[in-house]
Amino acid sequence: MNKKVDKIRDLNTENEIKIFSDPYRLKIIKTIKEIGRSTTVKEIADKMNEVPAKVHYHLKKLEKIEVLELDYTKEINGIIAKYYRLTADAYRINYDNIGKDFENKVVSTAEMVVFNLLEEFKKDVQMATQLDDSEKNNGGIVSQDYLFLDETKYKNFESELKGLVAKYSSENVDEKDPKYSFFIGFLKIGEGQ
Repeated sequence: MNKKVDKIRDLNTENEIKIFSDPYRLKIIKTIKEIGRSTTVKEIADKMNEVPAKVHYHLKKLEKIEVLELDYTKEINGIIAKYYRLTADAYRINYDNIGKDFENKVVSTAEMVVFNLLEEFKKDVQMATQLDDSEKNNGGIVSQDYLFLDETKYKNFESELKGLVAKYSSENVDEKDPKYSFFIGFLKIGEGQ
């Protein structure tokens, strides 16, 4: 129950990347993050308004590539409930171990993942605009900017950002608090002038 969670876990093979990048599996990962603790297939399915069998199938795929793992079991009314958790706070593609032919497919897959996440955020923006005026207090911020960072500054920024996200993550949730959607992208797009 108190296993260490990696900060970042690399996806090292074509198979890991293919399994991870499935949009339905990304929704399962998002749902587990929203729940904010080890959880059962039934809890995930209920939150996603899905049938447990479908969630279980995809959860087993994620477990096979060690994105999820069984955290603990608990007997409830004579039934053994299995509680799963994510194995890391974030996942990244390690291009070192994949062939050049697959790298182009990975880039396309990575774009698809980002577009799926953007689509989810877009839905949240639309929901936020439908709130009545009394609910819009502290409604949120949307921003886009460019940063110029050397390697040391990049590592410091990444560390500070992860710390800030962890401070306000689902683990410290009070269900009575308002829910905010948070989306961030941080990519190197070129060299400085």
